[in-house]
Amino acid sequence: MKYEDSARRRRSKLLLIVGFLGLALAIVRAHFAPATGYELSIYGATPVEVWIGVAIALLVAVAVTALRPRGWLVPTSLGLAILATATVVFMPTIRGYYAYGRADELTHMGWARGIISGEMGAMDIFYPGGHTSVGLIHAVTGISIPHSMMLLVQLLALVFLVFLPLTVRTLVDDRAGTAIATFAACMFLPITNISTYLTFHPYTMTTLFFPVILFLLFEYLSRRSRGLANGVTATGLLLFVGAVGSILYHGQVALNILILFATIALAQKFYQWLPGGSTFADARSLAVPTVLFGAFYVVWASRYQIVYSMFDMVSTSVQKWVEGEAGAGGGSVASTGDSASKVGISIIELFMKLFFVKTVFVALAAILVLVALAGRLDDGPEDRNEAITYFAYGGLVLGPFFLAHFLGDVSKYFFRHVGFAMVIATILGVVMLHSFYRAIAGGKYDGALRAVAAIAIVGGLLLSLIVVFPSPYIYLPSTGTTEAVHDGYNTSFAYNANDTRWNDIRSGPGRFQDAQRTSGVVPWGTVTEKNLIADNLTSHSPYPYYLSISAFNYQREVDAYRGATFSKEALDSISDEDGVSRVLSTGVRSDDGTRLDNGLVVYYVDSSYPPDRGSDDDASANDSGGEGQQTEGPSTQQTQSQPTETRTPIPEVTQAPPSTSTPAAGNGTATGGGTTAGGGGSTDAGGGGTGGAQTTTGTTGGGGGTGDGGDGGSTETGGATTTAPSGGTTTAPSTPTGTTTGTDGGNTTGSFLPFGGLLGGI
Repeated sequence: MKYEDSARRRRSKLLLIVGFLGLALAIVRAHFAPATGYELSIYGATPVEVWIGVAIALLVAVAVTALRPRGWLVPTSLGLAILATATVVFMPTIRGYYAYGRADELTHMGWARGIISGEMGAMDIFYPGGHTSVGLIHAVTGISIPHSMMLLVQLLALVFLVFLPLTVRTLVDDRAGTAIATFAACMFLPITNISTYLTFHPYTMTTLFFPVILFLLFEYLSRRSRGLANGVTATGLLLFVGAVGSILYHGQVALNILILFATIALAQKFYQWLPGGSTFADARSLAVPTVLFGAFYVVWASRYQIVYSMFDMVSTSVQKWVEGEAGAGGGSVASTGDSASKVGISIIELFMKLFFVKTVFVALAAILVLVALAGRLDDGPEDRNEAITYFAYGGLVLGPFFLAHFLGDVSKYFFRHVGFAMVIATILGVVMLHSFYRAIAGGKYDGALRAVAAIAIVGGLLLSLIVVFPSPYIYLPSTGTTEAVHDGYNTSFAYNANDTRWNDIRSGPGRFQDAQRTSGVVPWGTVTEKNLIADNLTSHSPYPYYLSISAFNYQREVDAYRGATFSKEALDSISDEDGVSRVLSTGVRSDDGTRLDNGLVVYYVDSSYPPDRGSDDDASANDSGGEGQQTEGPSTQQTQSQPTETRTPIPEVTQAPPSTSTPAAGNGTATGGGTTAGGGGSTDAGGGGTGGAQTTTGTTGGGGGTGDGGDGGSTETGGATTTAPSGGTTTAPSTPTGTTTGTDGGNTTGSFLPFGGLLGGI
């Protein structure tokens, strides 16, 4: 027996050496394979050697845990599993992504810039915790704001990986339970890529922080905790601080936690009338932390109109549903099914890819909850049984609250709560699996049981980690954004003609306007495939407009969505239409010239030009829903009418030769910012121009422009000049000439055409 244990330890040590070496080599390989452009899938773009190294590390971690050597080897293997999973999560940073996220994340980037620069106050938004944390990381490390945002999300994911197993350990105090919890945490079940993401998404970030609060909660309720029976303890103070932190990171998650706390406190009060209530008859009361938490929440939340608006939306949706005037969120599910069928897949296939492992844990959790409510829990640890019963009653209250978000106009928020609920389901599922293991371990089939468990864990890790990032595997594009795209929009906004609208496909440029805190951009809507196929972009709008196409747009439609709405031929034909001119490009096409691999292309569409094949009523401006509307997802940009600022039109920049390896436009790389001489004025996007009235939900700025002062630049109108620090300069040779200044060291060379001259662009 002693010899067998010694041999097992030697094998485990050797395996751990292989696992750590494989992971180290994977990280080094990933670091030296940086992203050079937009990547539709971070999985496909990352060298296969990286994934082999990560897979070896995870397999070793599972194998050593299954061998169950004595001493420190199992904890070390669990640490290896956490590091391997963290490597996957940190991959955008390891591979040098400029930013990650293209929707709410860009708006939050603008808010973070505003708070850091002092243009906004932290108290101006309901949940400033993440934005101020970004400012702290930016100030301490000196890394850019986009990188700071990515790093904060990844650090919170690491917190989740550490504290979920610690929470389970407080309940079962068993190495086997901790091991199961560690591998379950590595599956990142709260991430759905429907409404929770590994991006700067405050709801998701607070959900990842939730295990910290649960750990403190169960430590506080534990009989091991010292202090007054119903009063203040050191753990209780930490619990209150953590709860306040959740409010500052996202008030909706904090409300969910407050409801859970209140349910536990009430269950403790009325335990004698509740099934299974005897399990917590002598527990420490949660009343004091709950009252303090609730009081702070009310004081904080009552200051913000968005709180009242959200409560009104939920109550109105419930009322309309009761009266039969509104349906449940099945309409959004049906819409998703229709979209899936267009690309040749079924909603069942998509569900299985995203939710199969989650469904297993939900089923296990549901069984455990039913057992608890029936009062049939075994004689396990008292802390464990208390926690199960608390979660059971918490679910009875939170469940209807979550379902209320599945009704009417708020149904899009329901899947956020699914992500939150998966934290609880993961813990309960782990407890259930641990109970199974303890019931049958140690018998003659122990070896076979451990082998089956190891295979199941590996399968769960594979099925889960392959969907933590969006990719064509789940028919979604990666949301990474490149520096070339940000610079392209920065330059575009700098030379945006003040009365020219902006169009895009599926969504407008408003998010990038938010990110750069600029004003004077007038969103019009989105074009449809009919406009592209019928060659009638000029009849889409009664006004001249800019049409922006990024590598993200291009590859999303062609590859992720398989041309279901916008075909490759339709997108490639834009520049061939009469009256359409390419006026700016930071884009680089593939070596064979068949696809847009990086950057942004902006076209000017002259709506006064007769359409090539006649007007199509269905492809008119009414297609997009009218001026100022964006048809995909919530946007903070509202309709902006008659801006008063004066801006120089976008400079014409031609595409770089195919042999140019650096993302280029014309003879160089188009970057954010620039000054142009001519017409009696100049504008530099680095500091944002002067702007007309702007209404932006949840943020400040407007009338005087909201540029990022840290980016630098100058604005010159009527002789008045304001200058801020900025980086490298190049002078364009054409007439009229100007200087483009970019904060990221890039250069742009090209002719700065007057408004009418844009028609001559290529």
